[in-house]
Amino acid sequence: MGGSYYTETTGGRLISIHSLTSRSDTVDAAFMRVSENNGRTWSDEVPWAMKFDHADGTGRRHPRGGYVDPMSGRYISVWTEGVLPSDEPLEGMRNWALHYSVSMDGGRTQLVNEQIIH
Repeated sequence: MGGSYYTETTGGRLISIHSLTSRSDTVDAAFMRVSENNGRTWSDEVPWAMKFDHADGTGRRHPRGGYVDPMSGRYISVWTEGVLPSDEPLEGMRNWALHYSVSMDGGRTQLVNEQIIH
């Protein structure tokens, strides 16, 4: 799975995120890369950890995309994240939560990186 997302309201800066999946709802690896010229050339890919250790089980992430707010120019990245007690995909139905980050500089740095609370 993958996609490319503009990170600013003007110019040609793109972030590409692609992921590898081996079983239902389990992303094994994800990679990000950047283009400053509308995708003509790309940086080397940088891994984005999709699995992490947690005291209550196995932490998992799943990238969902990135979007530019046309009013503020901020780049918003979204992903699901959860801790699965026995690392079974169906546990995600009770444990996935939506997370986001906000950047004012086209995804170079993050001002906010937290769970969306509803």
